[in-house]
Amino acid sequence: YDLIHLTLPSTWRLYAGRPGQRLVTVHDLSHVICAEHQTESNRRTLAHGLESARRENARFLAVSRSTARDFAAHAGLPLHEIPVIHEACRRELFHASSTPQHRAEVRKKLGIPPGPFILTLSRIEPRKNLIGIVRACRRLRQSRPELSFSLVLAGGQGWGDPRPLEAETSGCDWIRRTGHVDEADLAALYSEAKCSGCLSFYEGFCLPLPPTSIPSPPLSIGFSPISRCATN
Repeated sequence: YDLIHLTLPSTWRLYAGRPGQRLVTVHDLSHVICAEHQTESNRRTLAHGLESARRENARFLAVSRSTARDFAAHAGLPLHEIPVIHEACRRELFHASSTPQHRAEVRKKLGIPPGPFILTLSRIEPRKNLIGIVRACRRLRQSRPELSFSLVLAGGQGWGDPRPLEAETSGCDWIRRTGHVDEADLAALYSEAKCSGCLSFYEGFCLPLPPTSIPSPPLSIGFSPISRCATN
């Protein structure tokens, strides 16, 4: 090969020993910065992938300036040697054309109750801190009883244990867990939400919050005393 592009460092074994210049995309440093929220297998595979790339004189690119800074510091590389190429969305899916009818259809399809709701879109993984946003919304409802809203937790099953979240949300009629949401419905779902929330302990890039190219909620919250969320 003239060039081998590893879009995930963890796939390095598939190309080990093959000749050709390496280019590796680094999405985040979660296995280093929040190692306690990763499995041992994930930590080991990602670390070995990046170490293998360094031995093979690979070039690197990052998907955000935050990740570029993290990786440069971790790998001891000059920051100017790590170009940043932001990730993009599919314009035919994420654009300001979601109609009220489509939003109503998506709301019915996902079983979202009437009224305003806060949206969190994430798979179940420890660093996503879904229990944290459930508890934050519960405190908000208790401190501001005049605010009547639901919490919609959207996204498929990740590698995390679902049982703690199930226990935290059990019996809460104001919490709706939708599971996986089709891509064609995401713009409508974001448009319906009053607010999107991201309380991750760590993010290497900003896709959890809605891109500006779609009709986004009037407010997005992405803060926590113990969070480290990236900015592009």
